[in-house]
Amino acid sequence: MPNLQEAMRDKLRDAVMQAKDLGLLLTVPFETARATLGPQDLATIRQQLAQPKNSENLKDQTVVLVVLGFADTRGADVKSYELSGDRAQSVMAALHDQCGLRNEMHAVPMGGTAIFDPRDYAKNRVVEIWSGKP
Repeated sequence: MPNLQEAMRDKLRDAVMQAKDLGLLLTVPFETARATLGPQDLATIRQQLAQPKNSENLKDQTVVLVVLGFADTRGADVKSYELSGDRAQSVMAALHDQCGLRNEMHAVPMGGTAIFDPRDYAKNRVVEIWSGKP
């Protein structure tokens, strides 16, 4: 988690370790250098959230969403970090404004990475939405 202050990293790590029912809800792919969602992206998010397991989980207002933004490693570190944050913010705003979710949400920029696939840059340009109960 680049550029996160030590105290914030510790707080986030502690929250993750204590969370119950922590799980990945969905992954949203992004095109190169894009941080906004298109109509098809929003439709896919809505469809995934409507799945019975997800919709039942999100009815519980104590469920917290962590929106992790990622970028590939081809750009400058600072630019990748900013882009990953913009992606996370974009998805979080869509969840709230267009999907009507009122759960507590946190957008976390993760910067440039190759953890999803070191050879296919496109697989690293994503936002992951995780849910958990405190």
